[in-house]
Amino acid sequence: MNPKFTQEVLDLTKNPNFNFSVDADPINKTAFIAFQNGSMHPLLKDALSTIKPGEKVIFYININNFDDDISNDSIYHSNDMYGDCVRIDSDMGSIRDWCDRGISELNKEETDNLFNIFKETGYQTFNHQILNRMVETTFSEGNYDSKFYKKSGKYYLSITCPKNYDELKLKTIITHELSHFIEVSKIEDKKYRYPNYNKIKKSLIEFNSDSKQLQFFKHLIYKTLDNEINANVSQTYTYLRSFNSSDENYLKSKLEEYEMRKEYQKLLNFNVSKFKTDIKSNKIDFKEFNEILIKNGVDQFLDFIYEKNIDRYIEYWFKIIKTNIKKLLKKQDNIVKEVIEDINKLNNYSSEYPISETLILNYTEYLKDNLRLDN
Repeated sequence: MNPKFTQEVLDLTKNPNFNFSVDADPINKTAFIAFQNGSMHPLLKDALSTIKPGEKVIFYININNFDDDISNDSIYHSNDMYGDCVRIDSDMGSIRDWCDRGISELNKEETDNLFNIFKETGYQTFNHQILNRMVETTFSEGNYDSKFYKKSGKYYLSITCPKNYDELKLKTIITHELSHFIEVSKIEDKKYRYPNYNKIKKSLIEFNSDSKQLQFFKHLIYKTLDNEINANVSQTYTYLRSFNSSDENYLKSKLEEYEMRKEYQKLLNFNVSKFKTDIKSNKIDFKEFNEILIKNGVDQFLDFIYEKNIDRYIEYWFKIIKTNIKKLLKKQDNIVKEVIEDINKLNNYSSEYPISETLILNYTEYLKDNLRLDN
């Protein structure tokens, strides 16, 4: 067991508000990275601040499979180890709920801010500060479309919508692009390397094919990249929040009606065997695609790129694709709870500092007594 990490775990026992245990067996645990490069992950600090007295936390340490290339693809992982890290698992509601949040509070706030600016001023280009960055934001007339990009060190957000726009549709695409912006900003602020999926995304942009089969395959991989999954989960929040309901069954029914969810569910049932037959019968190969993937370093974490058997090659890709679709569907389910929590907070707001008439009178008398003493 690495003493550097063990010591940091033991230091946490000084906090009297929670019990702890250390587990060196990570099998079948669900957790997020708690320590990286010898330091406590800042997100863990946020999570620990939510612990209530009496709640129990289980820390466990990866003592095998050391790997210098620690993944930053996500703070949330399932049944995987990512290098020399301490991981955390717990049955306590606060941390588990914290892990399952589908959209940042910043995204919720800025979606409304940008939508309201557009509603008041219409189609235009303006600078809008988010976090510590100035984002040049453009609303243009046209069919629904959106794009976030960074060029020459500057950040750009482009949103297109028709004159008779649908408020919900417009809000959801704003949310989607804000998710990409917030993700890039956090990576830059924390000085992380860009996640592995960015190498796949770069390869997909470079790869062009006249084959409808490969065009579909390319689109399928793109739709299930981690950053697209996360952006679509955030988009789901905006969709469900628009119904302004805390009825769980009603929100679940609206979720099942959501076109995006239906699309991913269909992809989950995609006939891979038929696709393989189609690829082989049309004598299609993945040589050019693989060359681009290798050039961009994808083979460093996906070794099946060198697989010569087309059936197995396609199966490997669809295993990733379907795993990510299941991840999205699960996160969408969790969004229902998040929407209900947010609406209940709004409907049950309290200043958390009740002031009664008696208290005001007592305060006034005490103030008078102290003033007399000072004189």
